[in-house]
Amino acid sequence: MVSKLSESIKMLLNLSKLVVLLVVILFSESFAKKEIKKVSCDYTEFNRKTNTSYFYGNVKIELENGYVLCDKAVYKRSDEELLCESNVYCVIFSTKDNSKLEVRSSYLKYNVAQKIIVFDTNVNALYEQNSAARKENEFRIIKLWSQELILNIAQEQMFAKKDVLVESENNKIVCVTAKYFLKDKILEINNEDIADNNMLEITSGSAKFKFRTCTSKTAKIDISSEKIFLNGSVRIVF
Repeated sequence: MVSKLSESIKMLLNLSKLVVLLVVILFSESFAKKEIKKVSCDYTEFNRKTNTSYFYGNVKIELENGYVLCDKAVYKRSDEELLCESNVYCVIFSTKDNSKLEVRSSYLKYNVAQKIIVFDTNVNALYEQNSAARKENEFRIIKLWSQELILNIAQEQMFAKKDVLVESENNKIVCVTAKYFLKDKILEINNEDIADNNMLEITSGSAKFKFRTCTSKTAKIDISSEKIFLNGSVRIVF
C-alpha cells in the first residue's frame, strides 16, 4: 500500500513538472516569433483559460526594437495585445536613421500584430536623431507633450492628439493634432476633423522660418525642404 501511494505521488509530481514545463514552453513560444522577445518582473500569473499573462513590479518588456518599463503589464496572447500601466517608459530604436524615441505615459496599449502602440494620458515624448546620421537641415531633437500618442511602427508614423505641444530647437507648436511622417519628414498639424475654432499657433525663434508667430486652422511642415504651408484664417507676425 505504501509503495503504491509512493508511486502515485511520484506520478503526480512528474505530471505537475510536465504541466509547468508545458506552460513555460507555450509562454516562451508566444513571444519567440513576435515583436515581444522577453519579459522580466517581480511576480507573474498565467490564466490558461483566457491565455492571459499578468506581470507585476519592476516589469521590463524587451521588444524587437526597444523596451518598455512599467509597474504592471497584461499580455493577451489570443488578441496579441499588450497592456501596460503606471510609470510607463518606452524606448524605440530605428536603425534606418539612427534615431531614438523615448515616451513616458500613464498607460500603453500595444497591438503586436499590427505593430501599433497607443500611449495614453500625460504623454511626454522625445525624438532624437543621431548627429552623425542627421542632415544639415534636419532637427536633431523633437519634444512632444499630449494626452494621446499613436505610434505606427509598420508605417513609421507618430500621431499626437489632445492638448498637443511640439518643440524643436527654438520652435514651438500648440495644436489639437499633429501627425509626423518619418519617411517623408513631414509634420501635418490639425489636418484631422476638429472644430473650426481650434486654431494652431507656431512660434519660431529660428532663422529658418523668417517669422515670429503664425496662426491658422491647418498647417504642413516639410522639415527637409524647410517649408511651411498654412491654410485657413492665416495670420503671420514677422
